[in-house]
Amino acid sequence: MSSVEQNTARKVALLGAVEETFTGRVGGKSRGDRPFLARMLRHVRRGDTVRVASMDRVARLVVDLAQLVREITSAGSESSSSPSD
Repeated sequence: MSSVEQNTARKVALLGAVEETFTGRVGGKSRGDRPFLARMLRHVRRGDTVRVASMDRVARLVVDLAQLVREITSAGSESSSSPSD
């Protein structure tokens, strides 16, 4: 979700009421560098909604974001992002 310099609390607050949060403080382009993303993808279940504070924190490239959305929806879940603050 954030690099070391950024405040994750503010971004988590943007999400509203959620049952579980997955945050990370590493800046990595590949999934291997982002274990919190892998944990979230393993956790998501049918009927869940995956909310993110900002889509650009989930994937750096549109093609990668599209792949993640496909994985989330193929699990029977939805995805959404918070409006900009």
